[in-house]
Amino acid sequence: AFLLLVTIPYLFAHFRQGQRATTRDESTAKVERKNFAQVLRLNGTTQASRSFLVLAPKLEGAQVGSMVITKLVPAGTHVKKDTILVEFDPQAQTKDYLDKKSTYENLVGQVAQKQAEEDIARAKDDTAMKQAEDELKRAQLELQKNEIVSRIDAEKNQEALDEAQATLKQLKQTYELKRAASASTIRIQEIQRDRALEAMRYAQGNAAKMVVHSPMEGVVVYNTIWLGGRMGTVQQGDQVRPG
Repeated sequence: AFLLLVTIPYLFAHFRQGQRATTRDESTAKVERKNFAQVLRLNGTTQASRSFLVLAPKLEGAQVGSMVITKLVPAGTHVKKDTILVEFDPQAQTKDYLDKKSTYENLVGQVAQKQAEEDIARAKDDTAMKQAEDELKRAQLELQKNEIVSRIDAEKNQEALDEAQATLKQLKQTYELKRAASASTIRIQEIQRDRALEAMRYAQGNAAKMVVHSPMEGVVVYNTIWLGGRMGTVQQGDQVRPG
C-alpha cells in the first residue's frame, strides 16, 4: 500500500452552541485557520517498466557443474549501462580456452607441414616425370636409327623404348594416386583444424561469459532462490548452476 500525504490550508470551523437569546434562537461560529491532513490509501502492486534478469551463463560445448561468484554488485545499487553486475571464477574456462587454442595451433602447424611435404613430393615427382618424358624422347630418336644399326643395337633400342614408355606410364599412374592420397590426408587434418578452431572460439566465448554487464541503467534487486538447501539471495562466494 502507498501513503500519499497532501498538505493544504483550510478554514476549520468549530461550532459552539450559544445560549438561546431571549428574543430569538441564535448560534455563534468561531473560525480558526489550521492545516488539513488528507490521507489517501491505495492498494495494489508495482512492477518495473523495464527489467533484465541475470542468470548464471550457459556454456557452449562444456559440462559445468557449478560456478563460483567472485564479484557481485550490492542490492539497491544504481548502475549505468555496461556496469559489471557479476563476475564468476573464470579459471576453468580460461584454462579450457588455452588448451583448445594450443590444440588448434598444433593442428595449424601440422596442416602447414603436411602441405610443405606435399609440395616437395610433387616437385620431386614432377622432376621424375620430366626425366621420364625426356628419356622416352631419346629412346624414340634412337629407335629411328634401327635401319642403319646392327640387329643387336636395334633390339636394344626397342627395349629402351619399351622401358621408357613403361616407366612414364607408371609415373603418371602413381603421380595421380600420390596427389589424391596427399590431398585426402591434408583435408582430414584441415577438418580437425577447423573443428579445433570452432571449439577454441566456443571456449573463448565461455570465458567472456564469466563477466555479466548491465544492458541498461537501473537499480539492482535480488530475487530469492534455492541455494544449497536454503532459500535466500546470492552472495559473493556462492556456487550457482548455469541457467
